[in-house]
Order: sequence, then C-alpha cells, then structure tokens
Amino acid sequence: METEIMKIIKNLMIKNQFLSQVLIFFFLLFFTMFLFSIFLNIVLPFLIALFLTRWFYKWFVSQSDQTEWFRLFSNTLKNKGLF
Repeated sequence: METEIMKIIKNLMIKNQFLSQVLIFFFLLFFTMFLFSIFLNIVLPFLIALFLTRWFYKWFVSQSDQTEWFRLFSNTLKNKGLF
C-alpha cells in the first residue's frame, strides 16, 4: 500500500541512518523549542500574574490571614479547629 515515493524515502533512511537521525533530531529540536517558548512566554507569565493578582487582592483587602494561599478561585475560610 506504500506509494513509490515512500518506498524510496524508506530505503534512503535505511541506507543513511545517521543522516536520517540528524534530520529527525533537528526537526524535533525546533518543535521542542517552540513548545518551551510557548510555555515560557504565555503559560508561565499567566500563572504568575494569576498568583500575584490574588496576593495583591489579599494585601489590599487585608484578609491574608483568613483565606488560604493555594486556593486561587475561592475565598474558603481556613478551618481553625484540629480536624
């Protein structure tokens, strides 16, 4: 079911393993760099801004001792009891 072009490419890759691996490596390197750049330029700043927004809100309202630090989307009061 393979086309003639795919058979030629497959035979070239089998004969030239090192060259094939180098080409695959550079393609995957650029793809990985692209994913990391998206994470570092979009996702990480968004998470930091979300954390800082919550922190500054608590600082302005002066309720830092009544709300939990790790809850970003709720104002759940801390349970001061033992259980």
